[in-house]
Amino acid sequence: MFRSSQKLAAALTLTLLLSVSTSFAKAPDFTVQVPYKGDGKPTAPQQDFYLYVNAGWQKNTKIPADSGNVSSFKTAGDRKDKQLEELTQQAVKHTAAGTATRDEKNIANLYACVKDQKGREQAGLGNLKPILQRIEGIQSIQDYAETVASLYKQHGGIPGMVGPFGAFNDLENNDKYVATLDGPAALPREQVENKSNDEYFAKYREHIRDVLHLYGRDEKAAAKTANDIFNLQKDLGLHSLTVGEKADPTKRFQTLNLAGLQKLYSHLNVEAMLNAGGIGPKDGIHSWLIQDPAQMARFNELNTPELLPTLKEYSIYELLDSHSALLGREYQKLAIEFDKVSEGSEKAPTQKKMDLELTEGLLSPIYGRLYGNTYFSDASKKEVTGYVQQVLQHYRNELQQIDWLTPATKVMAIKKLDNMDINVGYPEAWPDYLDQLQVKSPKEGGVLINNALDMVARINTWNRQRIGTPVRKDYWDEILPQTINAFYSPTDNSINFPAAILQEPFFSPKADRETNLGGVGTVIGHEITHCFDNTGSKFDYLGRMRNWWQPADYAAFSKRQEKISAYYSRFLLPDGTRLNGEQSLTENTADLGGLNTITQIIGHNPEGLRRAYKNFAILWRNKVSDRYLQEMLADVHALPYVRVVGVLGSTDGFYEVYPVKPGDKMYVAPEDRVKLW
Repeated sequence: MFRSSQKLAAALTLTLLLSVSTSFAKAPDFTVQVPYKGDGKPTAPQQDFYLYVNAGWQKNTKIPADSGNVSSFKTAGDRKDKQLEELTQQAVKHTAAGTATRDEKNIANLYACVKDQKGREQAGLGNLKPILQRIEGIQSIQDYAETVASLYKQHGGIPGMVGPFGAFNDLENNDKYVATLDGPAALPREQVENKSNDEYFAKYREHIRDVLHLYGRDEKAAAKTANDIFNLQKDLGLHSLTVGEKADPTKRFQTLNLAGLQKLYSHLNVEAMLNAGGIGPKDGIHSWLIQDPAQMARFNELNTPELLPTLKEYSIYELLDSHSALLGREYQKLAIEFDKVSEGSEKAPTQKKMDLELTEGLLSPIYGRLYGNTYFSDASKKEVTGYVQQVLQHYRNELQQIDWLTPATKVMAIKKLDNMDINVGYPEAWPDYLDQLQVKSPKEGGVLINNALDMVARINTWNRQRIGTPVRKDYWDEILPQTINAFYSPTDNSINFPAAILQEPFFSPKADRETNLGGVGTVIGHEITHCFDNTGSKFDYLGRMRNWWQPADYAAFSKRQEKISAYYSRFLLPDGTRLNGEQSLTENTADLGGLNTITQIIGHNPEGLRRAYKNFAILWRNKVSDRYLQEMLADVHALPYVRVVGVLGSTDGFYEVYPVKPGDKMYVAPEDRVKLW
């Protein structure tokens, strides 16, 4: 993915801080100025290209008080939010006039419920209350497993240390949807190991305490429970796969039969749990896709009768916390204050902004199909698709000329390109459950929490019904038209460019070709490269998880990957913290492919390359709070600053258009420059 991740695509590429050998790293260390404390004057391009383009912006741009960051992505997101607000206002107007479509009426009714604070207070916990009562009544760890599974079947989205239960593509054959059983909710391993997060985790424990106390628990008991929940999540996190291992789908995912699952969860009657969840043998299901089996095995070790109180309180806390924005003022307040802690922001967004974002978040697919049809033109789709075809053709030519691949592997690699689905703007089809939604307005007796629970239940039912049915490639499961991102999906070999990212600085119909190539062109090249990175390389042209490499080719591929990891491990923060190239290997590989591709497409055109490189640096403008920085250090992507100087330092074209020479900070000797192809 270009920026973040979601569902399986995100699960396949999550990476965090790791220890890695730097035996390949011959290029000198490079200290990035994060946080920036300079005077705003541009540096010379050969010394620091990020600050050559962005120093003035870094100096003069302030982080909004209600946010932990400001960036080109956020600026594009703010414009997108204005467009979504327009859709909301139109929906309200048309509903009042009696001319609204079904989608518009659902938006208007939900927005009215969001703003109906009096109704939210009167509803209390609403239909969440009987769910909480069922959890309160659990008597054993087997009862816990079956109850959570049963609630998930009925309602969806029920947090528990077993599950969640769902459906996804069969990774081996990719012809149908299969049942999934995920592991327990752990804290990210690398975040737990990072001592800089200790203060944040203390606030997290306080937040758990406060939510449980508001629910009615004694404050002292709630504090103890908060520690127990945190320690359980921490323990599970420390026993999970490393981020480098998670990037390898053959290590992260397993398909197990009933005997295999029973062995993994030996303290439970697994068949009874699965049947309660509607994905068991009595439902005709006999195999399950799981994630991170080592973490699940650790949970089994801990899952004794003594753990039951913590399991119950965890589910209660998570239910309350995940729905707090839908409840009364007191729960909302706790969520708002902790959001500020998590982002490192000074104040909360305005009530109007929170109301609009909540409405859009709950009805995001509805907004998605309105957004694509309203704000994306056929002309833009045609132009962007043209760029995609240029990049694909460049890749075909490059692969033909690679001297370290055998003909057999080249054939399979090119077959991936030839069979790649290209999705631009918005999907061809939408799930039919969207046409069954009927959001009740306050005048019709509707309240926010009940409407939201009903919507989640409908989505869950639709998703569950997909198990065993053919995979639909015309759906976008992992992203929406209003998403400021792009992604490659290894399980269907598709590249996807939502409408919302196809705006400045990524793309503009008014911009020249080279500027657009430095924006959306690098995004396209980035996503196509993902089909050959350390994750995408494990899937074939049909999206099946299988090996299509000759052994010697994959060994050479792995050596190149190791060199990329080592190259990116040379970057440091001003405090001496060394960033780790293994954590961001997947995305760094894609960045290198993206910029190298557009450099080759533009060719010997110094002025055109300068425009492209400048726009590429503008894409990655970013300024963050100290807290937000810690989150970014635990991300699959390198810091935005590093993405600019790292890629350009390893791009031959950069040296052709700027006076970079040995001794300059940006200089990397030709033999130390890295790329996959």
